[in-house]
Amino acid sequence: ILERARVTDRPDIVVIGRRVTVELDETERARFRLVLPAGGDPDRGWIGADSPLGEALLERRAGDRVTVHAPSGPWEARVIDVD
Repeated sequence: ILERARVTDRPDIVVIGRRVTVELDETERARFRLVLPAGGDPDRGWIGADSPLGEALLERRAGDRVTVHAPSGPWEARVIDVD
């Protein structure tokens, strides 16, 4: 993990440790904190950076559309807010 790590001072980029609000479809939004790989806990609102959604969100910004490559098939989401 540390070999690939990059430091950013841009508060609008999705990186590990930040919260992100995602539009899952036209009626549903969800808020997550992106955490280290294998650290995901959906009941606490944490998604791992190695999960399909986490991978799709990394380094994205508000307004970006992402394709999530889930085991059940691909689906799209939109980043609403990063903090």
